[in-house]
Amino acid sequence: MKNPNACRLVVALMLAVASFPVWASGLGALDKKLYTAALNQDVAAVNTLLSQGAKPTPKDAGREMTPFQGAIYVKNAAIVQAMIKAGADVNDPDPFGNGGQTFLMFAIQWGDENLEVVKALIAAKADVNAVRKSTGQTPLSDAIQQNAPAVVAVLKAAGAKSRT
Repeated sequence: MKNPNACRLVVALMLAVASFPVWASGLGALDKKLYTAALNQDVAAVNTLLSQGAKPTPKDAGREMTPFQGAIYVKNAAIVQAMIKAGADVNDPDPFGNGGQTFLMFAIQWGDENLEVVKALIAAKADVNAVRKSTGQTPLSDAIQQNAPAVVAVLKAAGAKSRT
């Protein structure tokens, strides 16, 4: 979204909806628990669930938000790192059905507020030059649009290029 206030409203609505089980209805029982633990920022529960086999990026989630996206959404770098260590694919193409939006692009929506998560994704080899099919934008284009100078600097240091 181009309007930051509209984006914030959508995010607030997503958070409100996330508390209802239907939001993650495409997830298996263990993955739903992981999703909830991520949203609650319960690092201990996340680690326990991951050790029990919960999947951070389950392929059966459909268009539902995955536990990994939940961790990115709440801006918790420690949980994001735990999920990466447990096998989250940081370059999963279009994990949420958003025209090619990567997890890195998803994280950049919150600009500099999500800097530590952006750094964690880049450290895990997230593609800093991925191109969103629906818009042609890159992570750097998104960061510039979000007016996120710290994220822009980190992306440029990682070799990111802008197409717009």
